[in-house]
Amino acid sequence: MKHKALPLVLASLLVLGVFSGCAGNNAGGATTCHDYIQMSDGGQPNVVAKMLRDRGEVLTTCVIKLTQVSVLTYCSFLSSSDAPIDGIYGP
Repeated sequence: MKHKALPLVLASLLVLGVFSGCAGNNAGGATTCHDYIQMSDGGQPNVVAKMLRDRGEVLTTCVIKLTQVSVLTYCSFLSSSDAPIDGIYGP
């Protein structure tokens, strides 16, 4: 039984290592609209979650998804793609 769990444990550690390595590049709300729009579908929720966490917000799937829609809407109406995504909160 222990030998059957070993591959699962190793795979889990590998996944954690990959995601922890990517976390260093997550600028949260300082991410530009251009960079945000170019991200994969998996990267966008991570950036939004960091932005919300930095603001002290309670993270739920619903809040993250609604904020993603707000960021995409905000970025699609801007004339500057260099604007940070936390601009959705205003000046």
